[in-house]
Amino acid sequence: MTLVAPPPVPSAAIEAGRRARAVPLPAVDSCTVLSATEVTAHKLIRADDPYMEGHYPDFTIYPGVFVIESVYQAVLHLVWENHGTHVFAEPARITSVRFLAALRPGDRLDIHCVAKAVGADGTQELEVTADCRRGDVRAAKVSMSFRLTSGTDTGAVSDGNGAGAGAGSGGPETALLEHAEIRGTIPHAHPMLLVDRVLDLDPYDRIVTSKAITGSESCYARLAPDAGARALRYPPSLLIESWGQGGALLWLRRERAKGQPGGTAPILAAVRGITFHRGVHPGDTLRHTVRIDQYTAAGVIMSGQTHRGDELVAEIGEALAVLRPSGELF
Repeated sequence: MTLVAPPPVPSAAIEAGRRARAVPLPAVDSCTVLSATEVTAHKLIRADDPYMEGHYPDFTIYPGVFVIESVYQAVLHLVWENHGTHVFAEPARITSVRFLAALRPGDRLDIHCVAKAVGADGTQELEVTADCRRGDVRAAKVSMSFRLTSGTDTGAVSDGNGAGAGAGSGGPETALLEHAEIRGTIPHAHPMLLVDRVLDLDPYDRIVTSKAITGSESCYARLAPDAGARALRYPPSLLIESWGQGGALLWLRRERAKGQPGGTAPILAAVRGITFHRGVHPGDTLRHTVRIDQYTAAGVIMSGQTHRGDELVAEIGEALAVLRPSGELF
């Protein structure tokens, strides 16, 4: 019998933070603020954490986007410790991330973040570099920026977002691939399968997918009943994952057409130049555009955007993904 360690008991501040915004999972178990600019955090990787069962069902690994989520939650703890819980940090840009080692259930992720305050014209941002390790092995290196805002979350949407499914989209669009075929192509499963439909498809170079955000998703389960619009923003980590799954779908369809055997999975190896322009909420429909800019011997280089109707939500400058047999991930 395999014994699984019980989940660490989070501090009151961490527990309160989890209820202050939508989160895909408890991505940090403990945090220690070392100074006004440094924080360390730890996360025990657990197979029974939310979303983990779908990534991937046959060989569970901690998604790369959840490493970004762990850094985000550590930075929130740093901000609240130094400025109070009325100050909030939202991801503004991801300069670069390199994923260097897989994290499996039972591994411990150790994070050390160093932040630098920047900004002008009344705006303030934190530039953060994070060293993420699995024991003595570097698991990831993260460089990203956060926009600091203050004030009470009153429930009003403050970033110009509309409400309702696909706000500004002009109505439903015709799907080229429905959900059943998507499920049969990529290895992701519920609740981590974040592509609903394929709206446009060039078999080699481009795909457009959609993802409807609903208030019944796991990331909203821990929010207080009176949570405002800021708390209800869809987690950026899940937005990146949803966008990337479109690229995985395009790539795997091509590989299967070439006779590539199953048993392989697309793994995110690096990202650069992601910019977040606005938040999205339950009732919105995301439209992801993914372009494969280059096929290499090791994998693919992708770029693209996410829109809500005509509004630009996020831009992805570059994402590198590789295909690996499941037995070679660990």
